[in-house]
Amino acid sequence: MDALLFTVMVGCGEAYIGAFALAIGMTEVQVGLIGPVPLLIGAILQLLTPRGVRLFNSHKHWVILCTGLQAAAFLPLMFMAWQGAGAAWLVFLAAGLYWGANLATGPAWNTWIGTVVPKPVRSRYFAQRTRIAQFGLIIGLVATGLLLRSGEGNGKAALFLLPFGVAMLARFACVFLHAGIAERRPIPTPDRRMPIRELVFGKTSASGGRLLLYMLCVQATCNVAAPFFTPFLLGELEYSYPVYAIVLVAAFMGKVLALPFLGRVSQKFGPRAVLWSGGIGIVPLAGVWALTSDPLWLVVIQIIAGFAWAAYELATFLLLFDTIPPERRTGMLTLYNLLNAVCVTGGAAVGATLLHRFGDDVQAYHLIFLISSAARLLTVPMLLWVHVPRMPKLRQLVLRPISIRPNAGPDDRPVLPSMQDSAK
Repeated sequence: MDALLFTVMVGCGEAYIGAFALAIGMTEVQVGLIGPVPLLIGAILQLLTPRGVRLFNSHKHWVILCTGLQAAAFLPLMFMAWQGAGAAWLVFLAAGLYWGANLATGPAWNTWIGTVVPKPVRSRYFAQRTRIAQFGLIIGLVATGLLLRSGEGNGKAALFLLPFGVAMLARFACVFLHAGIAERRPIPTPDRRMPIRELVFGKTSASGGRLLLYMLCVQATCNVAAPFFTPFLLGELEYSYPVYAIVLVAAFMGKVLALPFLGRVSQKFGPRAVLWSGGIGIVPLAGVWALTSDPLWLVVIQIIAGFAWAAYELATFLLLFDTIPPERRTGMLTLYNLLNAVCVTGGAAVGATLLHRFGDDVQAYHLIFLISSAARLLTVPMLLWVHVPRMPKLRQLVLRPISIRPNAGPDDRPVLPSMQDSAK
């Protein structure tokens, strides 16, 4: 139930923060930075998780605190919706609290839930949990798009009061659900953080370091354009909210359909085929947005994007965590979240600078989309440098959505307790 409520919050709340920012009069460049900048703040704050767990002497209590703070992040947004106006700094502050609490929850939740769910049923349990979460995300996206239908265009900020309220209540409900789950004693010791130098220069540098560098380059080049799809759709093309929701759902459905198929491909042909398919497939995804503004074609493009991003994420996470022993994976995920946020913010800063310089019109958006695809193309030769074993030790990996991206569907992260190793 908590997975369903979490993704309802994402679909009703987080997915529409950019749309709300446009409705209260923020510039399109500011709207593009609402996601990346708070994400970086959140990635830095997650480093406090081990200290927080030690302070509370409980993973559970730390998760409950962060969950409550994430729910409370919607209060300033609801206040601005009620007023029909708001300052940009307050939106950034609310988004920063949201992402800080979101990422700070992850490491402690992974450790805690791994002690609660019995090992023999983990894979099946987390796979079913992910399917429920996917259903909640669709419901949240579509229901909110239909609700906002009467508020097409800017100036209808008050309409966001209800979906933001639903998002807040859904996340607060998770607090009560978490409170009812037991916690074993003594609690597991929080994993030691993995320093960057250890990943790059340590025993895993031959594969993990190279792969991580490739992943970070992909994130930087993709996010030259990625944060600006929402202002492009709603600000420049003036799509209605239901059409905007359909575009988001299309990429999500592409991912949902792709993952079971890609899992079989990985087992039959090895991870290299999946990695190259994803690495090449994501290259043109931004540039094709410069070729058409027809909603039907964009839906088709989004479904293809879902397939490509599913291949990229499945292969890269499988290979990255294949090089890391189980007791270090939480630390690895924390490090990845931080470095990923740095590259996302850096890429977005480049895109914002270009958009500001070229002028925020349709032609300027088309230009940054094409630049992003050209930059992505430069990452393809790096695939030759990445070490890919014929068959990774990890046989199964369950991903859970933690966010939604307009051009790529949900932003997924591994559920660490679900990982199965073929060799111990």
